[in-house]
Amino acid sequence: MAKQTVRANRAKLLRALPHALWGANEDDRSIKKKSFRATCLRCKHEGFCLMHDVYWTIRDDAESHYLAIALNDANKVSFASKKPDKNDEVRRVKLTFARYIRRQLGITEINISDAMLAEMQARLVAATKADFEAGVVRILRGEEVRAAYREALGFASCMTGPERTKLLDMYVQNPDHVGLLVFEPKSGLQYRALIWELDNGKRYLDRIYPSDKSVGVTQLVRWAKLHGVYAFNSANVNSMPAPIVTLPNGLVGKYPYLDTFRYGRWADESEKSITWRSGMGSPILSDPERRKHWPLYVDGNTLQDLSNAPIPCAKCRKPFIPKQLRDGPDHLKYCSTCMELCYPKCVSCGKTHWYTDMDSVIDMRGRVSVCKACVKASSIACVNCLELWVREELIADSKMCPHCDRYCKQQAAKS
Repeated sequence: MAKQTVRANRAKLLRALPHALWGANEDDRSIKKKSFRATCLRCKHEGFCLMHDVYWTIRDDAESHYLAIALNDANKVSFASKKPDKNDEVRRVKLTFARYIRRQLGITEINISDAMLAEMQARLVAATKADFEAGVVRILRGEEVRAAYREALGFASCMTGPERTKLLDMYVQNPDHVGLLVFEPKSGLQYRALIWELDNGKRYLDRIYPSDKSVGVTQLVRWAKLHGVYAFNSANVNSMPAPIVTLPNGLVGKYPYLDTFRYGRWADESEKSITWRSGMGSPILSDPERRKHWPLYVDGNTLQDLSNAPIPCAKCRKPFIPKQLRDGPDHLKYCSTCMELCYPKCVSCGKTHWYTDMDSVIDMRGRVSVCKACVKASSIACVNCLELWVREELIADSKMCPHCDRYCKQQAAKS
């Protein structure tokens, strides 16, 4: 019996190993030959690398460890330090998968970082534990969502508490379009995430709370993958069209904190339903397109008009509402102060120019800004102080400015 159990747990580990090492599908049976090419976490492109070497070392049992999931602890693996202990679970060494990679395979942090190793271990445990398959995933709808937040199911957040749950009307009044997925594994921890019914018929799993990168989070992401649900924490969300959902009862005054769906537009002329769009996924709308097609956004729990959203000045980067900014000749927007600094007006031709294309010229009014073209045409340097003066202001005989001409004549009279 022990031999069959260890063998079954080894088979379970080998099925989950590609998923743990580089996120391959667990039902992908193409990885039977060493000619297999897969995109892995390490090399980010098709080809062999250290991750593949780890896989084939364990797959071919190169170390004669017969690595398997531990019988009495699904969070750990076990291996035989001696060949006779191959099928003896009592004498087999039990440890975490990360420690096995470090201690037994001798792979250092230089080759695989601690963060990447922790991610690999979390995926392996998520793929080999079957908590969510035992019916511990449930979806709450309507007032159940409000009650879950009020009772801090899945730990407290900014939406927890009786004074904040008033903002959850948007979820409560749209039970057919949004629900709260609750995950309660055998460990006793609770996790929650909003699950949306998108306009394209797909389902979308929003950010998971608590977002602590634990095994529970990884298990929920795996649950979403196995059930055809796009997940906030999954890499494939960046390759999908931006999630869009239309809520018939979308306008309720104030709104909850929205992880994904922050931008909206009216779904019809009645302005009673609203279509929400995320700021993620592809294609990403440019700022002008977003302002045109998605004119609303949520800021501070209040629906606001995106056309009046603060815009940073192109020079000082301070935020201003659009009507306080001026359009520069370079098609950028500047505040009044920066506009005058960056694009001063030439006193000669009356046109604005970039400040580096301007020169400082002196006339009887004082120091003024003149563009280089006008300087070349109408200005000349005093031969004494070398300051630029309007040509008409220079004394013709001495070619000096009035100040220098007067000073030089006074000095000549004294001598």
